[in-house]
Amino acid sequence: MNQHTAINTDARSVVLTIDSFNNAAFDHGQRDSEITRVLREAANRIQDDLSQLNEGFFLRDVNGNPVGSLKVISGEAPEFSNGAALYLAITLGNDAFSENEPGEVSRIIREASKIICEGKGSFPLRDINGNTVGKLIISTENDDDDDSVNMELALSEGRVYFADSGYGGISDGAFRYAITHPDTPVGYHHDQVNVWLVNAKGEKSGDLYSVREDSLTELKGEEIIHIKRVINNEISLEDHELLFEDSNEDNPSM
Repeated sequence: MNQHTAINTDARSVVLTIDSFNNAAFDHGQRDSEITRVLREAANRIQDDLSQLNEGFFLRDVNGNPVGSLKVISGEAPEFSNGAALYLAITLGNDAFSENEPGEVSRIIREASKIICEGKGSFPLRDINGNTVGKLIISTENDDDDDSVNMELALSEGRVYFADSGYGGISDGAFRYAITHPDTPVGYHHDQVNVWLVNAKGEKSGDLYSVREDSLTELKGEEIIHIKRVINNEISLEDHELLFEDSNEDNPSM
C-alpha cells in the first residue's frame, strides 16, 4: 500500500493584503484603528455572501482610496506577501467552513480586527474550533517606532541571531536575541551592524545597538522552532526561558 499522503489539490485560501500605510487615513496614530475599520468592512461584505468571497474585491480606506484587496486563491497561501504592509491568510477546507464558508471567514477576520485593537501586530488565526488556519502579519516597516519587532517575519527573513553574551556583549537575560536592522544586513561586509535586542516575543529592550557582525551567532533549527512556539502562544515566554536555565547556556541546543 502506498503510504504517501495525498496532496489536496482542491485546497483554497483567502488572502487579504493592505499594500501600504503611507497615506493620510493611517497617519497621526490612526494606523491600528484604520486597519480595524478596513478589516471589519471586509468581514461585513463577505458575511453570508459566497459571491463576494469568491469574486474578491478591493479594500478602501476611510477616504475611499484603494489600499489593498481580498481574494481567494487555489492552494495554500504563501508564508508571506513581499511588500505588503499587512498580510492576512486563511486556509479553507476544514470542518469549520463546511456549513457557512463566508460566515466563518467573516468571523475570523472580525476576530483579527479585535486583536489589532489590543495592540498586537502579528498572530495566528484560529477557526471556531480553535484550530490554527492562518495568520495575520504586519510588516516591519514601522519597527523603528514600535516597542516590538515582528518576530515571525524577521525569522523568515533570516534577521534573528543570538546576541553576544560574553564580556562586552549586549545579551541581557531574556533579551538574548539580536534582530538586524534592514539597513545593515549581515553578509554585506559591514564591520558593524545595527540590531535591536529583543526577547522571544520580539519585545525590544531599548533602542538600536551597534555591534560587530562577527559577534552574532546564527540560530539552529530547533531554536527557531521554540521561538515560533512562543510567537504562536503555544508556550509562554517564561517556559521558553526555562530552557536556558536548565541548560545553563545562553544558546542551548534545544
